[in-house]
Amino acid sequence: MMDHVLYAADLAGHCNELTAWRIIKQVSGQLMSHSTMPVSPFNIKINEDGSFALVENAEAVVDTFMAPEATKAAPTEAGQVWSLAASVFYAVMGCQVMNGRGGRAQHAASKVPYMRSELPQLSELVQKCLNYQPGQRPTMLEVNQTAAAQLQRCEDLVRRGPKLRQNSVSRNMSVPSGDNCQFWPEAFVLMLLFFSLGFTTMAQTSGDNELQRLISVVCSMRQSDEQSREKAWNAAAHILENDKQWTIMDEVTPHPNECRITDRSLQWFALNRMLSRQMGYEVNQVRGDFNNGEDPDFNYSLIERSVKANATVSYELKSREGEQIFVVIPYDAQAASLETALYRGDTLLAQGIRHDDGNIYLIADRDSHVVMNDVLKLVITNKSSANTAIVIINHNTRIK
Repeated sequence: MMDHVLYAADLAGHCNELTAWRIIKQVSGQLMSHSTMPVSPFNIKINEDGSFALVENAEAVVDTFMAPEATKAAPTEAGQVWSLAASVFYAVMGCQVMNGRGGRAQHAASKVPYMRSELPQLSELVQKCLNYQPGQRPTMLEVNQTAAAQLQRCEDLVRRGPKLRQNSVSRNMSVPSGDNCQFWPEAFVLMLLFFSLGFTTMAQTSGDNELQRLISVVCSMRQSDEQSREKAWNAAAHILENDKQWTIMDEVTPHPNECRITDRSLQWFALNRMLSRQMGYEVNQVRGDFNNGEDPDFNYSLIERSVKANATVSYELKSREGEQIFVVIPYDAQAASLETALYRGDTLLAQGIRHDDGNIYLIADRDSHVVMNDVLKLVITNKSSANTAIVIINHNTRIK
C-alpha cells in the first residue's frame, strides 16, 4: 500500500520509456472524454496497480505546464495535448520545458525541446505536441493511437529482452551537467575510506581494482540521513562519470517480485538514476540500441534492482565468458536475509558467500568453463519481512 498519494511529478527524472508511453496512452484516453480538465504532472495520479489517471487537484494548475495560448478559460484539446507533452517531458527529463518557464515563455521562433536521441519515437511525438501553433499539434485521438502502438512495441520488447547493439555507443560522449553533478569533497573522503578498507578477505577479488572501485562507490551511498545520502550520491556520480570501464547491466528483464520505484517504504541507492544521468543512457528494458553487460567492449556492468519481502527474483544473463564474479549489495549492510545462487541450466555454479561488509559474492571460476552461448541464471531470495533494494555488479572476464 502507498503511504500517501503519488503523482507523475514524483517520477521526475526516473521515468523510463515504457512508463512514459503508459502515461500518454492512459491520460490521453481519459482526456478524450474530459475536455475541460487541466493537465500537469501534479494531477496525473499513480494508482496502486501502477496505472495513471487524471484527477482533480487544486494544486495541479501550474502555469508552466499550460500551453502558450492558454488563458484562465477552459482549456482546449490542443492546449491539453501541449500540457500532456510538457508533463511527460518533465517526468522523463526531470526538468520543465522552455528552460523551466513553460508555455508562457514560448513564441513562434522558439526552438521546440527534444528529449533524447535514444528515444526517437517518444521525442518526436512530444516535439509535435509542443508545437507553438495549436493547429499543427496532433489531435488527442492521434496521440492516443500513437501511444497505444508504441506501448505495445515496448511491452513486446520487454518480453523478448533487448538485442545487443552491433556498434557500441561511443564512451566519449558529453555528460549532462547540473546541480546533481557537483562534486562534494566530504563524500569523497568517505570514498577514500572505503578504498583503504580494501575488502582483502575475498582473495579472488582482492586484486581486481575496478571491481573494488565499483563496490566502494555503491557502498558509499549507504547513508542514513538525507543530506549525507545526497552528498555521497553526488560524489559517486563524479567518480562513475570519469570511469570508462563499466557499462549498464540493463539486459536483465524486470521481475514481478521487484518493488515499484514509487515504494516510499524502501530506501534506494538511486543508482539507475545516476547511470542514466551521468552516462546519457535511459535505463529501461525497451530498447536494444545502447551498451549493456553483453557488450564485448566492457567487462564490468552494474544495475540496481529490488526484491519484495519473502520473495525470490531471478535474472537470465547472456554473453558471459570465462571467470564470473557477481556481487550483490543490499542497501542495508546489516541485512542477513538474502540468499543468492548462480546457475547454468540446472547446474549450480556458485553459492553466495556473505562478506563482513554485508555484500554477497558469487564466483564461478575458470574451471566452470562459462562460454558465450551459455545462459546464466542469477537467483536472489529475500527471506526477510521487509522489501530491499540491491545493486548487482558483474565482472565478466571474457577469458576462456
